[in-house]
Amino acid sequence: MYLLFGTSDQDDRTTVYVGQARSRLNGNGTAGRIIEHDNDRLDYYTHAVIITTSEDYFGPTEISYLEHKFYCLAVESGRYLVANGNSPSRGNVTEEKQAELDEFIEFTTIAVGSLGYKVFEPIDDAKNIDKKDSSSESKANPVSNNNILSFSGSDFSAKGRQTSDGFVVLSGSRIRKDQTISCPPSREQKVKSHQDALDNFITTKDILFSSPTTAAVFVSGRSSNGLTSWKNSKMLLSKS
Repeated sequence: MYLLFGTSDQDDRTTVYVGQARSRLNGNGTAGRIIEHDNDRLDYYTHAVIITTSEDYFGPTEISYLEHKFYCLAVESGRYLVANGNSPSRGNVTEEKQAELDEFIEFTTIAVGSLGYKVFEPIDDAKNIDKKDSSSESKANPVSNNNILSFSGSDFSAKGRQTSDGFVVLSGSRIRKDQTISCPPSREQKVKSHQDALDNFITTKDILFSSPTTAAVFVSGRSSNGLTSWKNSKMLLSKS
């Protein structure tokens, strides 16, 4: 298994490609397959992470299952644009083997994250906490409902949350279709680059931005100060 990371030439979004490779008659394995991408549409990648086992422990069926699961995790996280054209086949593994592979996947996601690639981690920190904490205290006071901020106008209405990586505009937010003259030019490009997360200008999944201001401009289509635009139910500014 391997992961290719880079920035798409088309929209400057951070991109990942999830691939698999096995030994070939010509002697080229995973490394050879990665080099081949220099000659195709993935020539923009700059970093590669190879996922392997000792003595090639997994066969073709297991590798197909891993590729499918890693692809799905990358899509669900929403952090990177996934460059695979189609969803990889899941493969047909036994229930016993699936349990073993899922354990391998859990370990791998932690290892890849420790290298600085958060491709498998949800962009909303609270979702990570929700999955790990099922205590009665968390159920009484759900983390997912804490610290949600809102920003709305006559033609847009959005909810978001500050995270350790920046600011997340949450799924279901309605962004402004047009933009004012004062709006930074970068906003139009960001709308285009996030078309996969928009349906009639309503976000269909969480979108991560570098700051509250960048998120506010994206939502409102005008020049905005994120520290004063995003507020919670108690009307506290996000900077507080």
